[in-house]
Amino acid sequence: MSWDLRVLTAPSLDTELCLLVTFDNAKYLINCGEGTQRNFVQKKISLRKLDGIFFTNGSAGCVGGLPGVMMTLADAGGGGNALKVAGPENVPQYLASCRTFVQRESLPLSILDIPTSADQPVFQSPNLSVRAITLRPHSARHRASIGEDANQQEEFGWKDTRRQLKDLSTSQLRWWRRAILKGIFKDPNPGVTPSNVAIPISAPPLEVTDSSATTEKPPSRPPSPGKFQRQQTLSRSYIPQPIPLDGNDYHTNSQPSLMEDVRIAYILQAPQVRGKFDNAKAKQLGVPNGPIRGKLTAGQTIEFDDPQNPGQKKVVKPEDVIGAQQDGGAAIILDVDVGHIESMIAAPALREYQTGGDKHANLIVHRVTLAVIADPRYVEWSEQFPKKTEHIVTVVDRVSDAITYTSSSWNLLRLNMLDDQIFKLPLIEKCEDEKTPLFTGAQKLEPYQIAKLYPPARLNTLSHNPSDPNYPESTDGQKKSRDLVLAQMPKYADALQTLESAEITPAQSSDDYGISVTPFGTGSAIPSKYRNGFGGVLLDAGEGTLGQMRRRFGTRGMSEEIYPNLRIVFISHMHADHHLGLRLVLEDRLRTNPQQTLYIVAPSYILLHLVENGMRIGDQHGKTRFVDIIAYEEWIKNGRPEINGKHSSTQASVEAEPEQMFFQPHYRLRRDLNIKAVKAMEQDLDLTTFLTPEVNHRGKAYGLAMQHKSGWKITYSGDTMPSQSLIAAGRDSTLLIHEATLEDTQVEMALAKAHSTFGQAIDVGSRYPKLPRIQPFDPTSEQTRPVIALAFDLMTLRLRSFHKMETYNDAFQALFQEMAEVEPESDEEEETQGKNENKKGSKPAKGVPKKDIQNTFTQNKQPKQQDSKRQQRRREHQDRVQKEHNTVDGGNNGAIDKPQTVSGGKRSIAEVVAELQPGQECLKRMKSDTEDKLSRDLGNLEP
Repeated sequence: MSWDLRVLTAPSLDTELCLLVTFDNAKYLINCGEGTQRNFVQKKISLRKLDGIFFTNGSAGCVGGLPGVMMTLADAGGGGNALKVAGPENVPQYLASCRTFVQRESLPLSILDIPTSADQPVFQSPNLSVRAITLRPHSARHRASIGEDANQQEEFGWKDTRRQLKDLSTSQLRWWRRAILKGIFKDPNPGVTPSNVAIPISAPPLEVTDSSATTEKPPSRPPSPGKFQRQQTLSRSYIPQPIPLDGNDYHTNSQPSLMEDVRIAYILQAPQVRGKFDNAKAKQLGVPNGPIRGKLTAGQTIEFDDPQNPGQKKVVKPEDVIGAQQDGGAAIILDVDVGHIESMIAAPALREYQTGGDKHANLIVHRVTLAVIADPRYVEWSEQFPKKTEHIVTVVDRVSDAITYTSSSWNLLRLNMLDDQIFKLPLIEKCEDEKTPLFTGAQKLEPYQIAKLYPPARLNTLSHNPSDPNYPESTDGQKKSRDLVLAQMPKYADALQTLESAEITPAQSSDDYGISVTPFGTGSAIPSKYRNGFGGVLLDAGEGTLGQMRRRFGTRGMSEEIYPNLRIVFISHMHADHHLGLRLVLEDRLRTNPQQTLYIVAPSYILLHLVENGMRIGDQHGKTRFVDIIAYEEWIKNGRPEINGKHSSTQASVEAEPEQMFFQPHYRLRRDLNIKAVKAMEQDLDLTTFLTPEVNHRGKAYGLAMQHKSGWKITYSGDTMPSQSLIAAGRDSTLLIHEATLEDTQVEMALAKAHSTFGQAIDVGSRYPKLPRIQPFDPTSEQTRPVIALAFDLMTLRLRSFHKMETYNDAFQALFQEMAEVEPESDEEEETQGKNENKKGSKPAKGVPKKDIQNTFTQNKQPKQQDSKRQQRRREHQDRVQKEHNTVDGGNNGAIDKPQTVSGGKRSIAEVVAELQPGQECLKRMKSDTEDKLSRDLGNLEP
């Protein structure tokens, strides 16, 4: 047996603490914050063999990457053993709140309940036993449930008043969350129901799977021939009703509230390892070779003929030839704030590993605050462990802000050589006093640390491999890196030299209305290591958005410049890669005590998701108002009827209604409050036009076209095929931001996935790994010549600088071509590096010093004559999709936004209409299938 624990990410501007525990046949994660997938890709670690995830707390920072990881596992065929998930009750609440955009029935999910006693393991396998200790804050419990805030009133109820979730007890709500999850993921134990929980909610009816079967209420429309009829589940039937955070027996129930800051400490203990067989002793005792020795290793006493005493038998016991058992190793994970110190000190399970106890921990990981590390009680308790126990400490409010996503940062450094105003380097924040006082024997936790727990070895730090190069943080290091870029990339160096001597024609108009664009995510649903709007408008917020914003503007810039001026967040549709980062952005904004109102324009499911995770939307404290984009677009299509009187959903006028948001049946916010919020936004922000046209994508998706009274107009596509509604709404735009997910050679794949190619995006106004091929503009075309700019993560582009981007195209092409040649595309996982390096002690691998940036490019390879395995798989996948382009798959996963093209100038639609026809036909087929499914679902709902 061999296992280790490594620091995958440390707390920083864009990451949270994430630990990876690796056995030969299984992997486990401690926490799974935003960007976890991206870190696996960056470090070339596979998600294969991931068996469980253990959460120390249920905050957005620690759980935000879980949906993306789970969807990736499911889509990669990880439907074997169930994925085990353990943590505070916030974790299943969070997963249940994702039911409107996460459906992966191929992935078995097992929610592990935290036992009341740490003597009972929360998880046990032949490799590992995990015990969990619940740490509750010492302060008195307080009632802070969403049942008291502006979001939840009696009007939240759905059609059937007998099914009010707010009437459920704490134990009933726990059952309800898990029942919801059984409809989202595969149930590893079907048919098992709790015997001690009485649920006053009837189960939904089942859909017929046999055409000959009859029910009391048949579907309103017969199912399409050949279509599989799924069993109706709670997650599909009762979506609209928000899941309360606390049961109605909160004051008398011993279970902690989901609004409490509950932490979970974990003890990871491997079993005892059998001692080694001593061949010398066995030979000395005359034990013959063969199967008989196997009996000794199996713990059996053997008897054989004694060669030295004929006619007599000799007895050999296992302990005669096998050494003593060895400790398999143990690690303790602590997540503590000041209020949890007393619970931690009082935990008997943790005292077992202190001096005088009967157990030994190789490593203790501490996630604490400055107040904790300065608390004498904590220091005294921590120093009671034996000296051979190693401690690594991360202080979350004084982080060592190392660059995590090194590839994208190197990308910015290279582009910065081209234009240091458009491509600014990622911001690195260092504490004024980095010497955080630690207790005796403690070390600072840093990325790339690894502890071999069995066979045991001292804490070590992995070196950066060529696929994950160390980013130079110092000015001198960056200067040397630029010199290396010029030496290693001669074509890019030539392009830079050509640009230096060239004269760039200034923009024709100097009036850019003060508009600038900063893309925070330009990747696909599956994260890449290169790609993951600002000021007034945030256009979509995929996983990792907050980290990207901090890397560009810093924490001070966010609080003093960005949040005070952030007025609109627009979420185009419900695919996870467009909104999983929203909650963290809103929570971070709330800490700055905002004074301006933020308008969240999104599908109503977004509000449902936020409310179920304890966010207050629509109240004065948070300065937020919500606009249901689905209801708003329907209101526009219906001719903008009056919002009071007979046209209102209630008879009262809007002015008489309280400032609160609540749901109606079929997932709509009440229309009068919704339209009132839109009108307030238009007046507050001086908008003359605010349109949200429905666009051609899988499911309901929307674009945005808004115009300011000063004259500028911005159009944003979201995810879409070429869409006539967007073209009409965005006519005469000053700025068009349009997705370009696929290359021009992949038209059929774009049609199948309802995305746009690069050329189609330009006509409107591969998921390429780095850069698309730009086709020259046809000078004979009657269209107005657009000003086109490619979007890169964290660049800031003023409208008046768009013309520069076209002059940089040759440099872009040279750069990314040479990057593809320089960077190895190995299929080997970095995790083998840890095993090799631990054999060498604490020294980094030869030729790859830990902090030597000069070795970053020494792995230059000649262009490959044959495709790598990864390229072959990518090509085979593309061929397969093109052959089956009429089959639409199950939706995007992961957490990063799509590649974008950004173009300026007025647009024509003359050459676009012909391309719309195949897309419209595809959408009609999809719409027909969706209507069939919706009809069946609604037909099975009880009145």
